Amino acid sequence: MRRRASETRSVAELSTPVRSGRRIASSFKTLVALVSLLLPLSALGAQRDHQLRWIVPPEPDVAGYRVYLALASMAYGGGTDIGFQSPDPNGVASYLLTGLDGDTTYYVVMTAYDAAANESVFSNEITIPPLACDPAECNDGNPCTTDTCSGGTCANDPVPDGTLCDDGNPSTIGDECSLGICQGNVSACSLDAECDDGNACNGIETCASFQCLAGLPAICAPSTQCMDSSCNPASGCELTPVADGTACDDGDLSTVNDACFLGICQGTLPECTLDAQCDDGNACNGT
Repeated sequence: MRRRASETRSVAELSTPVRSGRRIASSFKTLVALVSLLLPLSALGAQRDHQLRWIVPPEPDVAGYRVYLALASMAYGGGTDIGFQSPDPNGVASYLLTGLDGDTTYYVVMTAYDAAANESVFSNEITIPPLACDPAECNDGNPCTTDTCSGGTCANDPVPDGTLCDDGNPSTIGDECSLGICQGNVSACSLDAECDDGNACNGIETCASFQCLAGLPAICAPSTQCMDSSCNPASGCELTPVADGTACDDGDLSTVNDACFLGICQGTLPECTLDAQCDDGNACNGT
């Protein structure tokens, strides 16, 4: 019995074996997958159902159908007898494949058979691809979970307890994961010096009731035209001169070519021999 090769069209006609001088299910045509339904997670990963739909042959001697499922194209073993499936008013029958693994690609064909067990050749082959999801959508921003995408479903499983992490609290030490949550321990102390985290930008940590308390973050002076303001963890707030020659405005209308020099904005007085050469054209500034 020869099998027809898979077709790329959505409708593929199937030939059938000859029985008693005529064919059975000679007009058995379409096998089209239309619906995928995701089921709850199981030990094998995400499972799902998949609905098969096909046009029912008009011959009255079609007694039932068989579904063949494989993990490789045209590598089919025994089929599953699904019996006769009654069509809807449009002549389309359907069958629900259940318990399919969401991470696996499946290949499916069908056959029709009559009461004497004469079976048609395979239908056109369809592929049921694995479910998919965007790994970026699975990132929960938690350092204590492993984010994965399996069978179209995101999973955020806890990392092993004791995995190092950072809870973002400078007052805690020994931060580590526990049941998927990053937790630190409030350090015991007797002196303020024992609470110093070594970062001047976090302020001065203190010890109260044998527990370290976070300090107030440093508030640094704003930058100026000729000085950049920043906080150095080792020394605290710093003002750093910008490059000499950086243009600025010293606010003195009688100077020109204002520029930064060693963190100070300085201008030069223009040279003149007559009062008229010093007129800035603004009577409001005086003579």
